Amino acid sequence: MEERLREVNQGVQRPESGMSFGAFVETQWTVLALPNFKASTQHGYKTVLAVHVLPAWRKWRLRDIDRLAISTMDR
Repeated sequence: MEERLREVNQGVQRPESGMSFGAFVETQWTVLALPNFKASTQHGYKTVLAVHVLPAWRKWRLRDIDRLAISTMDR
């Protein structure tokens, strides 16, 4: 998995998904990733997503989220 994601993580290649960030969180991240964390961590992540991240990023397509967009998120 690490080898397959290396180019994406290094910023060499970007995922080309037309899926929105909100749809990704709801259909994939909360189903596949969130259950791997302790209950207290899950609660914290859910709170941060609901209060800060999803209001700003829900409608963004995954492929449009880049380093510049992230670094200027709250400016």
